Amino acid sequence: MLKNFTRNLRLVTALTLAAALCAACLGAAPKRDPLSASLSVPTRAVEMGRSFDLNLTLLNAGEQEAIVREIHLPASILRAYQYLGSLPAVALEPAADGSGVLRTQLAIPPASSARFVLRFQAVFSGVYEDDFSVLFGGQLLSLPARLETRGSIPADWQPGPAAPRGRMTAVEGLPEAAFVRVGALVNVDGSLRKAWSASGVIISSDGLVLTSARAVLGTRAYPVSDLIIGLQTAPGTPPVDAYLASIVQVDEERDAALIKPRSDLLGYPIAPGALSLPALPTAEDVGVLPGEELRLFGFGQNPDALLSEMTAVAADLEPEDGSAPLQAVLTGLPSGGDYFGWGALNGRGELIGLASAPGGRVVEEECGALRDTNRDSRLDEQDACLPAGGDLNRLTPIQALAEMLDAAWAGEVGLRRVSAIGTPITTQGRVVFSTDFSAPLRDWPAAQENGSGTGYEDGAFTLALDAAHGLRFNTLDYVYADSMLSADARLIFGSGSGDYGLVCGFRDASHFTALEVSEDGYYSIWKRAGEETAVLVDWTYADMLAAGDDLRLSARCGPGGLQLIVDGLLLAEYLDEGFVPGMLGVMVGTTAEGQIKVAFDNIDIIIPGAE
Repeated sequence: MLKNFTRNLRLVTALTLAAALCAACLGAAPKRDPLSASLSVPTRAVEMGRSFDLNLTLLNAGEQEAIVREIHLPASILRAYQYLGSLPAVALEPAADGSGVLRTQLAIPPASSARFVLRFQAVFSGVYEDDFSVLFGGQLLSLPARLETRGSIPADWQPGPAAPRGRMTAVEGLPEAAFVRVGALVNVDGSLRKAWSASGVIISSDGLVLTSARAVLGTRAYPVSDLIIGLQTAPGTPPVDAYLASIVQVDEERDAALIKPRSDLLGYPIAPGALSLPALPTAEDVGVLPGEELRLFGFGQNPDALLSEMTAVAADLEPEDGSAPLQAVLTGLPSGGDYFGWGALNGRGELIGLASAPGGRVVEEECGALRDTNRDSRLDEQDACLPAGGDLNRLTPIQALAEMLDAAWAGEVGLRRVSAIGTPITTQGRVVFSTDFSAPLRDWPAAQENGSGTGYEDGAFTLALDAAHGLRFNTLDYVYADSMLSADARLIFGSGSGDYGLVCGFRDASHFTALEVSEDGYYSIWKRAGEETAVLVDWTYADMLAAGDDLRLSARCGPGGLQLIVDGLLLAEYLDEGFVPGMLGVMVGTTAEGQIKVAFDNIDIIIPGAE
């Protein structure tokens, strides 16, 4: 009996121990941390000078209130990107090692979340990887981030203070060597090519050059990879390439930029104080007066072009009221020239302005192209023009650039870029079609071939293209004289320069109107009619598109005009008197890199104004 009791006791003990071990095992199962944080960063390369947001999402899944006490910004990020502020607004406290901290007392209630927005401006090119961190409810959460910037300011280059400004003295003759040619290097099919050039003026002995912003920034189709400064080595000779240069300051609105040599053509850095170049003095008082006769100097696009001179009269001044740059209207100049970056001198030989103010008309016969930007398998005048040529009728006086000049002389890097801002818009009407893809569309079957095709993922319709300079469409069999198509769009992956959006007036692949956004933050409206392709609204940058977030795209097409609406904001519109109604649909496109995949969801078609 005792034996049986002992055996039973052992059995109970074993079972109890097993149960305890099982409970311990179950208790060891990973539990969800009540406090978590995530950081959303741009999925594409950011152009130098552009602003963008990092979205910090903080989640409190616990049962008690949690406090966000500190947000730490790494030194490498703060060196490459200028910190512009946060929402909610918190002052940045810099640390000795170059990092920074935002001290906040943001309280997040139980089972709630909050978002903290950090705004930056891209200053130096390169790829930067580092960890942000958040002190949240007593826990230090690490958030890895990868950011990429493209442009012509290398990360390891600093301009340093410019040589002192020269005192005004009487000028005997013209120092021709102070006028230079600025060449823009563009990546075309994997190789750097000098795509265009502009004129420039040396204003400090160590090579600070005033030139056109268009020349050094390029366009969406032709982003600038690097810059070359060409010097005159003898009077009456064309400039010779001498230095690689980088941007110091840019004022895109006034079409003005300051660049500086950083190395020779082989990449060997220029030692401080090594250059002693001829420089023109800048006017210290009034830059230009109405009725004043000016002398303008610069070079044409021809590589063998010599320094040219023209005379003009400042007919009037436009006051700087915040809506427009301070400009002088010039008269007496021939049309059809190529004048951006030309320097304007007064009678004393002082530089008083830059003859590259915005507003000049592009000369069509001088429109060159290096890429098949409209994807019609032809390289011709219908492709995106190089930023060269144009009539000149305005001049930006030197006093309108005073702030930029002062910053450049102090050795500061600064870029003032233009970004489109949409206006709120609403459209009401009768819904004639709607789908959330809870079930596949019969007319949009899944089909894949060589990385391209259509499919359904996570309750959305996907459109993929794996081919250079290509377009792919999926259309709905709905045709209305006036209609609006809306869709949620999410970029799944791309090559950095593709585009996607909506199409209307679609009859076939040679007759349609496209209303699109691009991976790199631009938008456009363009159309194809047979062999003719017309850009109705040129590719324009908008900060709101730079982060790579999901977008709600809407396209209104009808006799009242074409409208591209993104997240409820009207970004572009155009009255196309030749618009012909056709089918509606979605589309993706690629450039030379040739890869993109986009998910579309919640597609609606409405008839505006109808009940």
